[in-house]
Amino acid sequence: MDSVVLVRAIQQSDFADWERMRQAFWPSPAGEHAGEIGFFFNGDRRNPAEVLIAIEESGRAIGFAELSIRPYAEGCDQSHHLFQKSTMRPLTKHVWDLGNY
Repeated sequence: MDSVVLVRAIQQSDFADWERMRQAFWPSPAGEHAGEIGFFFNGDRRNPAEVLIAIEESGRAIGFAELSIRPYAEGCDQSHHLFQKSTMRPLTKHVWDLGNY
């Protein structure tokens, strides 16, 4: 039987999970990610503009995607490009449920 992974917009209640996953993906000094996450939840949506989180059926957060609009991208003449940074553990036989996002 396939398990379902829900992908939804990040919520304040996901703070600790987002910080844990960011620290695993981009090791930084203690508190650095917490400060950046705090700016996001306090309304600074410049970078990232939006964050999605992936949640297993058990309720465990297993990944995230940070989305931003960049003013440039290497090798492109156009401006304002979607930029995505994310991490997710390797998944097999999962069905993605994008919910209401």
